[in-house]
Amino acid sequence: ASRQRLLLHRNKGNDLANLQHDVQSRVDLARNNGEVINQVVAGWLLKVDAFHIEVITSCCRGSVCVRYRVGREAKEKIDSVVELLKCCRNLGTIGDVLKCNDLQELSKEIIGQCKGLPLAIVALAKALRNKDQVVWVGALQQLKKSIVEGMPPVMSSIRLSYDYLQSKETKFCFLLCCLFPEDYEISMDELLIHAMGEEILRDADTLAEARSKLLIVVGELISSCLLLKGDGDSTVMMHKFVRDVAISITSEEESNEFTIKTGMGLLEWPKIKNMESCVRLSLMDNSISDFPDKLDCPRLLTLSVANNRRLGYLPDGFFNGMEALVTLNLSNTGICKFPQTLSNLKNLLSLDLKSCNCLVDISEIGSLRNLEILNLCNCAIRSLPEEMKLLTNLKFLNLSNNYVLETIPPNVISGLSRLEELNMFLSFSNWEIEGTEVRRNASVAELVPLTNLSVIHLEVEDVSLVYKDSLFHWKKLMKFIISVCGQQTWKNYSHNCLCVSIHEKVVAEWVSVLWDRTDELRLIDCKSLENVVPLLHLRFNNLKNLKVIECPKMEYVMHSEEFSIQAMFVGLETLKLGELPGLRAICNRPLPKGSLEKLKSLKVKDCDELMNVLPPGLLISAGNLETIEIRLCSKVEEVFNSEGLENEGHASTTTTSMLSMLRKIGLSDLPKLTMIWKGFIPLGSLRNLKEVNIWKCKSLRYPLFSMGTSIFSNLKSLKISECESLKCLLPMGIVRGLQQLEELFVTGCHQIEDVIEDCQEGGEEDITTVLPQLKTLRLVKLPSLSRFYQQSSIVFSFPSLELLDIRHCQQLKRLPLGPRSAPELKEFNAEPWGWSERIEWEDESTKARLESLWQSFLLVDQL
Repeated sequence: ASRQRLLLHRNKGNDLANLQHDVQSRVDLARNNGEVINQVVAGWLLKVDAFHIEVITSCCRGSVCVRYRVGREAKEKIDSVVELLKCCRNLGTIGDVLKCNDLQELSKEIIGQCKGLPLAIVALAKALRNKDQVVWVGALQQLKKSIVEGMPPVMSSIRLSYDYLQSKETKFCFLLCCLFPEDYEISMDELLIHAMGEEILRDADTLAEARSKLLIVVGELISSCLLLKGDGDSTVMMHKFVRDVAISITSEEESNEFTIKTGMGLLEWPKIKNMESCVRLSLMDNSISDFPDKLDCPRLLTLSVANNRRLGYLPDGFFNGMEALVTLNLSNTGICKFPQTLSNLKNLLSLDLKSCNCLVDISEIGSLRNLEILNLCNCAIRSLPEEMKLLTNLKFLNLSNNYVLETIPPNVISGLSRLEELNMFLSFSNWEIEGTEVRRNASVAELVPLTNLSVIHLEVEDVSLVYKDSLFHWKKLMKFIISVCGQQTWKNYSHNCLCVSIHEKVVAEWVSVLWDRTDELRLIDCKSLENVVPLLHLRFNNLKNLKVIECPKMEYVMHSEEFSIQAMFVGLETLKLGELPGLRAICNRPLPKGSLEKLKSLKVKDCDELMNVLPPGLLISAGNLETIEIRLCSKVEEVFNSEGLENEGHASTTTTSMLSMLRKIGLSDLPKLTMIWKGFIPLGSLRNLKEVNIWKCKSLRYPLFSMGTSIFSNLKSLKISECESLKCLLPMGIVRGLQQLEELFVTGCHQIEDVIEDCQEGGEEDITTVLPQLKTLRLVKLPSLSRFYQQSSIVFSFPSLELLDIRHCQQLKRLPLGPRSAPELKEFNAEPWGWSERIEWEDESTKARLESLWQSFLLVDQL
């Protein structure tokens, strides 16, 4: 575990170096544009440089105890410096304001008042952008006043940024975010739930309008550095200092509008002053198990007790005295039933019950007639109650991740006449189709009256729906994920995804209507579908992702005796093909010009009749490909084929590059693959290729496929495993071109005798300096490997090598290292015993050095 932490910190240190280089480049660009870089900013970079050197040096010391101690200390330093550098990334803003000579002195004084703190400076720079000089003067005066009164510089700077927000809606949204715990990623759905009953969204007629308004407000807060983008999709976060400022602002109000006691480890209900005047109360992230019998808080609008897992029940009289409540968040609590006074909440608009796994009976929700938002995500509900059809004002219903939901009584869904968003992701799928005499469950026809639907996530097991013409009103539909294929298909979905199982050429009109709006199409278990051309009457020009799985009769994805001159799939970005046992080729002839011109990713798996993945015509069409992965295709002999193109006018032999955007090649379990590229490779092709991974290709003789020294000039990672026919990994002609290679990994190739093959070009000095950027070299389980290079007496300089891993290479007698080789080497891995005696050493100093690194490796690994 200690060794893993050490490696993690070392990797973070390397990331820090890359981030530092990026920021320094921005500084240099700003200087070239005539912008003035303040000395404080320059000081940040010097500080970062010092931290980086300290972290990298400390993490690489030989002593295990020092490594372990530094590992803990380094984390704090790295995290703080990364935060600083993220602020430095906003130098464009600082540069803009410093560029104006009239404001230079003011800006220097403001930065001085901020004590060089990046967060404070960037927040103020954002707030003062495009403001007049008088505003700058006022900001400086206010900053000085706040500091004199005892407020820390970073806090006063953030407070000024808040004061300069233009709209009261933006200010309120900022304060609303402090209801959530520290370091909490706030989703837009959660923000919508808490804002729905507030004045900020009171004039929004639809959920779409409310979301749009929220996005605008949140965007303003992000651009002001008062909110940060979260790691998840559509999530935001508040920096600790920013949240502290927000809480302090709420405490200034005498009206007691916000009471926040989140993440305090509370075991019982806290004492709250002036509870009767409280408007918004957040007790999220505590361990409270017992709530008071009654709360007298007639002004309370928002109550959030989410993430109190010890809470098992609410007293029956709990909701007495809070009739004004509009938002109630009980998510991730252990409540098993509702109190009788739930029906008192006549004004409740939003109810969040996400992850209330103990809650089974929710029939009392039917009394909340004004409810507009109901979140039942990830609950354990087996049946929706009949009473839910009384929620005629409901606009948002989230039933996703309710894996045990088996029953939705007839006419419940159709009763929700104002519903705008319905999410049943990973939930109920037993929809009945029209014509069933005895109905036990909801019918798909119940969706027809819901004319306000703009978002729907729906799964239907009965594939006959694809051919049933229903009077669906999709006019307002903006986002959808609809699966009608009889199996679970929700993995890695995207918005506007349609997954269908088609057995006939003619489909229902509702399917055709959605095809035109579909971003992702999945064709799964289409038993009679031979190709997608019969479905191309709309040509799918809006389609971004296409996935074709388990279609046993498909020989070509696109097949036609004579393609139209009109381009097809012009917007397609990803193509995934899997379990197509009869597939012979992706297309049977060259595609019209412009087809597949935006294709970035191609993944093929389990296509046993496929022999050539990208033949000449398709190679031209897919010229912007960035990633290609081919797996488990037993007959594939070659991946790329450019034969004949030089004679057909498609490309000049020397001037027109191919696949110049390709970044990654992944090939595995291809037993008949003999070559990766067949035919000529024009100059400039593959110039952006960064990563090549090849696994279990037992017929492959050469992993890289050109003798040209410039073809792989940007390759950074080469990993080869279990390729039984390889006797030599790379000829020297290719190795000379690998100027950017950082990682070389070879394992389980039993026939390899040499890593580098001599091609009798260049002098000895030219050979020893190859692979200048190589940082990691792993040679593992290579029983026939006897030499690194055919001229075994030559040693290599390897100026950047940090990790050398040579294990289970019993025939290897000489290492390609001398006393001056690999000055940056920090780790050497070998077998637990016997390796040192087997090696014929050039000199004792190299032996002693590697033995020292090897011993350190063993000690760290045993912790």
